Amino acid sequence: NDGDLDIISSSNTTFTNNTNYVTKIYKNDNGSFSDANSNTLTLVGLSSLADYDNDGDLDFLVLGGDGVTYSSSFFENKLIAGSVPLASNANQVPAAPGNLHSSISGNSVTLNWDKATDAETPQNALTYSLRIGTTSGGNDIMSSSSLANGYRKVVAMGNTQTYNNNGSFSRNCLPSGTYYWSVQAIDNGYEGSAFAAEQSFTISNSGPSLVNLSPTNNAVNVTASTNLIVTFSENIQKGTGFINLRETATDSLVESFNVASSPLLTINNAILTINPTNNLQGGTSYYIEIPTTAFYDLTVCKINYGGTLTKNTWTFTTAGTLQTITFNSLITKTFGDPTFTLTATASSGLPIIYSSTNQNVAVVNGNVVTIVGPGTTTIEASQGGNGIYLPATDVSHTLLVNKAPQTITFNDNLSAINSNSAPFSLHATTTSLLPITYTSSNPAVAVVNGNVVTVIGTGTAVITAIQGGDNDYLPATSKNNNLTISVATAVISGMNVGNYELFPNPSEGIYFIKGDIREGAKVELTNSQGISKEILIGKKDYNLYVVDITTEAAGLYFITITTSDENPLRFKLINFK
Repeated sequence: NDGDLDIISSSNTTFTNNTNYVTKIYKNDNGSFSDANSNTLTLVGLSSLADYDNDGDLDFLVLGGDGVTYSSSFFENKLIAGSVPLASNANQVPAAPGNLHSSISGNSVTLNWDKATDAETPQNALTYSLRIGTTSGGNDIMSSSSLANGYRKVVAMGNTQTYNNNGSFSRNCLPSGTYYWSVQAIDNGYEGSAFAAEQSFTISNSGPSLVNLSPTNNAVNVTASTNLIVTFSENIQKGTGFINLRETATDSLVESFNVASSPLLTINNAILTINPTNNLQGGTSYYIEIPTTAFYDLTVCKINYGGTLTKNTWTFTTAGTLQTITFNSLITKTFGDPTFTLTATASSGLPIIYSSTNQNVAVVNGNVVTIVGPGTTTIEASQGGNGIYLPATDVSHTLLVNKAPQTITFNDNLSAINSNSAPFSLHATTTSLLPITYTSSNPAVAVVNGNVVTVIGTGTAVITAIQGGDNDYLPATSKNNNLTISVATAVISGMNVGNYELFPNPSEGIYFIKGDIREGAKVELTNSQGISKEILIGKKDYNLYVVDITTEAAGLYFITITTSDENPLRFKLINFK
């Protein structure tokens, strides 16, 4: 225990047979070695030194044998003067190192301290055990293999050696943070000193950081063909992982870029450019994911980009894509034409919305137009866009709807009409179903009221059917029908003249009918407008009846007498009043 390192040797001395096994101790006296065995150990094997009994000197263990038997042997080291151990000769622990200090460069640190001293081990033979941790007293960065009080848990030199100079140790590429450290001296007896007073240092170089994003976070109206650019705080080099471009609404992956190999990623000093394969969709929100392993600084430490870009840190929305509407001019329509379909299209493929400015001319349901009436209206085609496309410019065209033509059919047979004919109706029709107006060219022969013709006298009259049109229809071409009235051969229809007689005629409202009118007969009076009403006749004498129409206006009238078993009697009379 003089501070010099001794030697234990275990070997076979003959090399020709396996019989001479010896283990010897050679004592080092200031560089001069001598055999210290009072008795040679006749076994050979693995030897290990340790202060087994913690008395300040090294004991040793030999694991081996003599070629025949094998065993382990433990040898306790006793420093004896006479027969009493000399505690004063026990190994003394070294003094703790002093003057601890550190220097930092980027992500590297150099730790320095002054050499310690020891009573037995020369100063230049001392080694040092260093601990570094992220907490006070911690060993998670570098372990000292010692307890907090300096007691060694291993029989070994310290993890740091120094010789002619003061103690020094460098650690590179540490992440940013605060670190705690201390050091102890280890002598040749593998005894550790107390730890020096704990020191700390802080690494604040976090590697590349973001300076600028283009487009910026939450930007809108971004051009769909734009490149995506990231500017870092320092020059960078590619790392590993994937940069992902995703749609914000669904998180669906649009494109993934391999950081190490993608030609779509280019670096110019501190600027990263991402060039997507295809233009982005218009009116769509996107976000970029960049992992922490994607980029490093240019130092040997390769400090990675310290943050991450995610959905919440780099999101932008592209401007909507322009779209146009193709809408051809509209052909002129006529009232009554069937519905027709509009065929405008949008370059986006999105559906077209139509509208009509004049609902009295045409209405639009979806893309189907229904004509309501003649006139003009503007049909407008619009497309309001969506999340991808901008609203299109509306396109309008004028729709002209003309009035519809119409024709009159007037086929009434007027050849059987004579001077004794009762008023009769006309039955002309028009394709528009609009009402017909009639005129008589000779009111002395016949007059028309509505569609009822009353014969006035003999001669010829032209009955004309007229339809003058309305808001929807053009005037129809008038149709004529000739009416020729001749004198009737009898005043009574269907009976012999000799059986009945009406007199006087004309009269001032009092008429007499001579003949046998049976009881229960129905008597009707019809004016020239064809309006009929039932009247009563009085019996004046045998087969003589009185008709009183003095309350009626002057004009032409017909009296019709109807019984259940005879044909009607029809008299034409003129009331002068």
